[in-house]
Amino acid sequence: MNDLSSEEQNNDNDTADDTSIEETNEKHAKRKSNPSYYCKHCKFTSKNKTDFSRHEKTAKHIAQLHAISAETTIAPSPATSYCCQQCNKEYKNRSGLWKHAQQCEASAKSETPMQNESQVSPTNTMVSNEMIMCLIQQNKELQTTLIELAKEARTVNNTSNTTNNQFNLNVFLNEECKHALNIQEFIDSIKVTLEDFMETGRLGYMQGITRILVDAVHKLDVKLRPFHCTDIKRETLYIKDKDTWEKANAEKTKLRNAITQVARKNLSMLSVWQAQNPDFVKINTPECEEFIRLSLGVVGSQYLEEQYKTEDRIVKNILREIVIDKKVSHIDNA
Repeated sequence: MNDLSSEEQNNDNDTADDTSIEETNEKHAKRKSNPSYYCKHCKFTSKNKTDFSRHEKTAKHIAQLHAISAETTIAPSPATSYCCQQCNKEYKNRSGLWKHAQQCEASAKSETPMQNESQVSPTNTMVSNEMIMCLIQQNKELQTTLIELAKEARTVNNTSNTTNNQFNLNVFLNEECKHALNIQEFIDSIKVTLEDFMETGRLGYMQGITRILVDAVHKLDVKLRPFHCTDIKRETLYIKDKDTWEKANAEKTKLRNAITQVARKNLSMLSVWQAQNPDFVKINTPECEEFIRLSLGVVGSQYLEEQYKTEDRIVKNILREIVIDKKVSHIDNA
């Protein structure tokens, strides 16, 4: 019994970190009475030493010893250093920092103890699950609000654009194109040449008259042109006549009138060609054959319905060339 008491006394004075698990088992084993063995960590009692030894090897007993070892381990105190706020040099004590501060020109003679990160209390860096969920919910609500605001801004922007469409068209025509030629001034400015006449004879009436009108339009700055197409699909046309911009009617009457006048100018060049080629009156001569070919090309159809269809195609050809370029025109911003 004296030996067992001595063993228990030694067991209380030793720690789990100083001995192996087997040695710790021997030291922590206590016997309440002569025939019994007692483990104070697991509250286990056995009269059989073999059973007690088997208990000491169990996972539960070993885990208890490891837990005790961890609890009795004393963490080293974190070192404190003193840092110069100007040049970031570190010193172990205040006196060293003070001496340095007398020589450091950039120093503001202030000292700040620099603590190891391990000094920060774990409770200061822990964030509860409730706080995380709260932040997530607030983030979702913020995203929803931003999406709704974006939709409202898009709606306002679209409404503004729709409102400005007509306004910018009026500004484009009445302000930017206020110096544009009237339709009749444009027709009068076209000078049909003998080359135009012969090219019309080669291409045919429709393509030849289209060429003369389109070439004349391309020679003018966009803002000086007498007509503009704002919608090629609907064939929407605006014409300037008598110093006023107006939307053309469905028949495009004024543009058809311009086509007719240009065709007459072209036909008038026939007499010029005849004067330069007097042998056209002689049958079976090259001049005579050329005269017949040119005459068929520069004269439109003698049938009114067919002539109207030809003018329709010329109108479409011209509209494709005078569509307002929305990439550079102010109407695009509308």
